[in-house]
Amino acid sequence: MRIHGGKKRGLAAMAALACLAATYLAWPVPLLQVRTGPPDSRLSLALPLSPGQRIAVGFVHSLYRVVQEERYVLRDGDLQLASVFFGSFDALNYYDPLGLLPHRARQGGYEVVMDPPRRLPVHFALAHSTPIWLRLHQADSVRLDQLLKANQGFALQVAHLPRAAAWFVEKTHGYN
Repeated sequence: MRIHGGKKRGLAAMAALACLAATYLAWPVPLLQVRTGPPDSRLSLALPLSPGQRIAVGFVHSLYRVVQEERYVLRDGDLQLASVFFGSFDALNYYDPLGLLPHRARQGGYEVVMDPPRRLPVHFALAHSTPIWLRLHQADSVRLDQLLKANQGFALQVAHLPRAAAWFVEKTHGYN
């Protein structure tokens, strides 16, 4: 059986479209993962990321009762600490008693800027009485203290998964 020229072009176009779709679905995309404590490092939350996106983990300092926020940027495929905001000079002084870190006054507190941003492991412990949140955009926040168990450690990691797998993980472990 011979395939005519029009049918041949149609089949070639469909094959090219199928290849493009497969490439799109297999292309790796960054996904922020919140993993809770050893030993099993259970995936508790997964959220999509974009290159250059800013992420913040904030909490109320347990001693000084002021907001403290670690601010990260997605750069070179990983989270890098860009700055830390302290809601009071006392909170800043608690972490930097000798005043060695360069800081600047910001509305409502002080900010230490990492220049250049630093790639560090991102680990936290969730206290039972401290509000703690994850902010991906200026307005969107996830209250981790309402999502995770008290006195539980957690880590933020960036996974690079095929787009189809990332979509599935986000649907099963995303924030509603």
